[in-house]
Amino acid sequence: MSLNRTSDLVLLLAETNTGDAAEELALRRSVEHALGLDDRQRPWYVERLFQAADSEPTPLDRYFRVSGSVDAPPNRFEQAAAELAYRLSEVTGYPVEADLPSSSFEPPASNLAEALTYGAGSEPAGSQPYTWALDAIRCREAWGLTPREGGTARGGGIIIAHPDTGYTDHPDSGVAALDLRRDWDLLENDDDARDPLDKRFANPLVHPGHGTSTGGVLAGRRVTCVEGVAPRATVVPLRTIKSVVQVFDSDVARAIEYARRIGAHVVSMSLGGTGFRGLRDAIDFAVADGLIVLAAAGNQVRRVVAPAIYANCIAVAATNAEDKPWRGSSRGVKVAISAPGESVWVPAYDFESSHEPQPCLERSSGTSFAVAHTAGTAALWLAHHGRDSLIETYGKHRLQAAFLRLLATHGHRSPPDWDGSNFGVGIIDAEALLSAPLPSPSDVDNSHERGLAATLTEPPGDRVAELFPELGGDEVEQRLVTLFGVPADTLPGKLDRYEPELVRVFGEHPEAWEAFAAPGADVAASVARFASPTLIRDLRTGQRSLA
Repeated sequence: MSLNRTSDLVLLLAETNTGDAAEELALRRSVEHALGLDDRQRPWYVERLFQAADSEPTPLDRYFRVSGSVDAPPNRFEQAAAELAYRLSEVTGYPVEADLPSSSFEPPASNLAEALTYGAGSEPAGSQPYTWALDAIRCREAWGLTPREGGTARGGGIIIAHPDTGYTDHPDSGVAALDLRRDWDLLENDDDARDPLDKRFANPLVHPGHGTSTGGVLAGRRVTCVEGVAPRATVVPLRTIKSVVQVFDSDVARAIEYARRIGAHVVSMSLGGTGFRGLRDAIDFAVADGLIVLAAAGNQVRRVVAPAIYANCIAVAATNAEDKPWRGSSRGVKVAISAPGESVWVPAYDFESSHEPQPCLERSSGTSFAVAHTAGTAALWLAHHGRDSLIETYGKHRLQAAFLRLLATHGHRSPPDWDGSNFGVGIIDAEALLSAPLPSPSDVDNSHERGLAATLTEPPGDRVAELFPELGGDEVEQRLVTLFGVPADTLPGKLDRYEPELVRVFGEHPEAWEAFAAPGADVAASVARFASPTLIRDLRTGQRSLA
């Protein structure tokens, strides 16, 4: 039995920045020639991924989205989408990859009954007080500091862009903190980012109210018992997802670029997906323009997911009230810092006790809340010193690097036996971060800074290497050579064609990821379980040549 599903194919125009109208027309004709009509007998829809800006062209202008309906069994939909991408790439000459929903970020865990009764259950000791997470990062001590000249307290004047499920009128979520003039719904393409709280089908992969919970951690104004980290900051809700585990990466990329264009200062992403070039470019562009961009490291999959895995995105892991890592948190060398994420009190909704969702407070777990605590602290830091003053000192393009430098040198605390190789330098300490003297511009490390056109010259295998930071680039290259069964000098040609699909296979299927990470494993067999027929044929050809 087959089922119609909509596949968004993202066309990456890696050799042009011009946005030339004639080139766009030629592209549309190429799509028509390559794909014909979709499976509902409609023309494939071609649009620019990012809204055209009034300023000079940017590297983001080269991205297009080609979308239409594909009839394929759900368990073979990935492969069908990859085949369409290869067909389109052959005709256009450009890299093409399928923008499919990701399942690499498991849902946050919560237990409403335990939360409402303060039941001990499996909740960590010390998580009963509503303020434990703020106390763990010494947030209220940071609020008491006198801002530097030109600065403000509690995040005042800082704009946090918040790609998530949207906002609600929950009394404890910080509605007063929301900017509802610049909110945007990227799913419906309109100016109302309200979360419909739709759980009619009880789909476990849908997370209505998630944006309310994370937004409350960011900047909630205290109404009853909970308060956000930066309660005087302004949050711009961007309805980007219905679920933290069914993420379309192109929507996240558009949300980041929208945040940059409206003048946001911080981007907090409590979500995770597979990733693609355009998402990484959007983050690079935002950071170069003075934004601090952070994302949740991931839940239940151990490895860091996209976009947190990218060099210019700050990856945040989760801890609990005992200052120990949350057992469900992703971990690895890419994690920069950790913050409270297990059994955190958040504004939420009860969908069980009434026909209509009822606002409540509950304890919930996930790196979603860890990154919200850290993003809120970034807002405190920007406000405390005055963002304009920081830009004058470091320049826009090194503002995030200065924040990271202080996190590493002063803005954290390391509990006994802290695992710094997997959970970053320690647990964020807001008071220490704000109190610390600013580093000299010459001491600010900008080694993670990527040029705005970096993906035009990125080395083959770079995206795969990002998924395996512990291996190192040379080892990743050698394992790819073995996987394809080709000489090293021919590997770039293979990766030009297959890297997007490999990234998805490794990102979505733990078995394949673990096989590639393990020495001596049969990677080809593991990949073939999930790959398209085209990639499988090429892998088998290479393996036969090795034999």
